[in-house]
Amino acid sequence: DILTQYAGDPIDYTQGVEVIDDHDQTIPIENIKVSFGEKTEKGVAKEKTENDLIIGDNTIYLSVVDSWGRNTLIKRKITVYPYYN
Repeated sequence: DILTQYAGDPIDYTQGVEVIDDHDQTIPIENIKVSFGEKTEKGVAKEKTENDLIIGDNTIYLSVVDSWGRNTLIKRKITVYPYYN
């Protein structure tokens, strides 16, 4: 699921996301952490912020931890379009 957004508009990174867990049932969207860094097998190679998003295609990462401490990480594409008046 690719998010699309115009530059300068607020972005809801969790749009369309639902977190379901076999123990906790549904985990609140507020528990999802958004990161913009480039991920590697050893962790974060280069941390970025929302301000580093560029016009065009970007990748964000959504992570959540359940009550047992299990962590899930997904990669999501976001396309930012230029803002025209």
